[in-house]
Amino acid sequence: MKHIIIFTQFNYMYVKSIINSFFIKFFFQIILFLVIG
Repeated sequence: MKHIIIFTQFNYMYVKSIINSFFIKFFFQIILFLVIG
């Protein structure tokens, strides 16, 4: 049971890091678009 909890926590962190990197890229593209356009 403990093993499953650790796995879900790791999975959650992994998904969260992917979402964070996606948002950072998206935000960066908007800033570049505003600066250039």
